[in-house]
Amino acid sequence: MATRKRPPVAAEPTAAWPPPTDLLADPLVAPPVDTAVAPLPPAAGPPAEVADNRFGMGMLLGLVVLLAVGGVIAAILLTRHHHQAAAVTTTVVVGKPATVAGSNPSPAGPASVVVRRFIGQPKKAAASALRGQGFTVRFATVAGSAPAGVVVGQDPAPQAKAAAHSVVTLQLSNGAAAAGSNGASTVTVTTSGSATTATGATSTAATTTAAAPPKPATASVPDVSGNQVQAAAQSLGAAGFPVSIAYVPSTEPLGTVVAQSPGAGTSEPTTAHVTINAASGPGQKQQESVPDATGKSIPDAVSAMNGAGLRLFLLKKAVCDRSLAGKVVEQTPAAGKTAPHNAQVLVYMGAFQSTNC
Repeated sequence: MATRKRPPVAAEPTAAWPPPTDLLADPLVAPPVDTAVAPLPPAAGPPAEVADNRFGMGMLLGLVVLLAVGGVIAAILLTRHHHQAAAVTTTVVVGKPATVAGSNPSPAGPASVVVRRFIGQPKKAAASALRGQGFTVRFATVAGSAPAGVVVGQDPAPQAKAAAHSVVTLQLSNGAAAAGSNGASTVTVTTSGSATTATGATSTAATTTAAAPPKPATASVPDVSGNQVQAAAQSLGAAGFPVSIAYVPSTEPLGTVVAQSPGAGTSEPTTAHVTINAASGPGQKQQESVPDATGKSIPDAVSAMNGAGLRLFLLKKAVCDRSLAGKVVEQTPAAGKTAPHNAQVLVYMGAFQSTNC
């Protein structure tokens, strides 16, 4: 409660006490009155207790405000930290190499590895060596005169380049040559047009061909220079020409046709052989003697060529004698000739044709 101010009281003159004796004798002076004058209260303002309580309330209110502001600031900081942590989250993809931001990697293809020659080696040793080169090994058992389990063929061929970790198939001899019934050969062939590469696995090769239209008497000799020997033989066979192969010294890759006779573009009787000269390849290569495959079944011919360090591919040739169906009726290079190691030998397989005979 506010205290109402009192009007100022004029100070009364005071007299010395006790008064002089001469004044006491004055009958007109009244005796002194025993009266106490209370001191005036202090000027406007709350009592001390009230002032102290207001100061305490102010301190408490300031502390509450400070705590509230601190809580708001802490919440803001926590929110910012959460967003920053989310922004820098990294997703790791298992199995893929880490990539540095801003880099531009150019993935390289699989490296090429030269496949060694394993023909003539036992299965275990060949497989171990191939796995040591990083290849996956598969096996195929074929009819052959080599001891059982000995490698008589391989795909890719020796000295060929293959992608690292790719599959190499080893053809293993079963220890006994076998021919299909009724003169039909048992062999897996990879056919490209009319040319076929025999690989030595088991399936039935065609021994009968449909009647072919009569060959023209003459034809233009195609240009096969620069082709591989198998592709060249296929082109010449499609034009109606029989082929003769001769391997000659050359630094071109093995089997590349470096010359032909008759020359390209000339018109020749389709009964005439076209001779193609194939490169022996760079470096000194071991010369192999070409075995005689004439009259053999295709599996036997494959085994004979692989055993001599050579490869075989075939073309069909129409025959009127059913007993020749599925057998080699002609080969080039001829038996007894030499060819570089791993060279290809062309054989003509008889295909029975009942017409035009």
